[in-house]
Amino acid sequence: PAPCRPYASMQLSNVTDGYGRIAGSQGHPRITTAPGFSGLTTIQRTNNMRLEHANQSLPQGSRKGKRRGKAVRPPGLSRRDQGPSIEDCISIATGGVEVVSIDVLVYLPMPPMTDINFYRLPRQSIFYKINKDAYHMVLEALGLFHQYPNLPTSTTVFDLLSDITTKLRQRYDLPSVSSSLPLAPQELLPLHLMGFSNHSRANATFNTAKLRTMPYETTTTIRHLLNGNGIYVVPKLVITKNNHFQLHTIIRNYPLEANISLAQVYLGSDNTVRPHRCLSKRVYNMFRNDCDAK
Repeated sequence: PAPCRPYASMQLSNVTDGYGRIAGSQGHPRITTAPGFSGLTTIQRTNNMRLEHANQSLPQGSRKGKRRGKAVRPPGLSRRDQGPSIEDCISIATGGVEVVSIDVLVYLPMPPMTDINFYRLPRQSIFYKINKDAYHMVLEALGLFHQYPNLPTSTTVFDLLSDITTKLRQRYDLPSVSSSLPLAPQELLPLHLMGFSNHSRANATFNTAKLRTMPYETTTTIRHLLNGNGIYVVPKLVITKNNHFQLHTIIRNYPLEANISLAQVYLGSDNTVRPHRCLSKRVYNMFRNDCDAK
């Protein structure tokens, strides 16, 4: 097939396997005594004759002190059969550029705690595994699902989130963060980067993997995220069936208002296009559980 080319639509501002020849310990040198040696009893001479005969007639493999051969890895599943790897997402494009295909999910802002308690909504962002297809469908209808095929891994996270911000502002009012404190450029963006909480491990209360906001520098690249095993990279969760790397972000400011029809975004039966400020509450009420659903 023709070589892939790096993503160009976005306007941006090396172990041995532990196996080898193993030298076994050498046994004591075999000492033989010729039959008929003076001073030996009849029994001793008979035993020595038997040892000599065994020495000459037994197969070489039965001798003690034999040097072991090269160790062989036992049969096992191939790496791909053992599960996905982040390397499945990475390829080399024209010009030797390392690229990765990324799916970026933009989560709606979390409602205030009073609404979370009243509607019994999730208190933390959830990674949807069981309901992922339905959740992706709703995000795509809301314009919150973005794909970047063959994106150079040298792309900074700041440039990626800036590009998504530009696209979202064509549909939503997303003001930059305002603060009396001097903020870095990435802290002014209306999007937070998210990673896995507790390395996606279940705890005594929840089986569903949770997400939390993560700090990053303006120089942080996609390659840095791909190296962040357990925080951004949990292969069984973030590698899609078409070998895309799934990245998670969340809108900072609540509420997100949109002039839409709820029926068109699978959040209700109202076909009338009008302003809605209840998108977060509707989405998190619909997807309040995943692996912990009863």
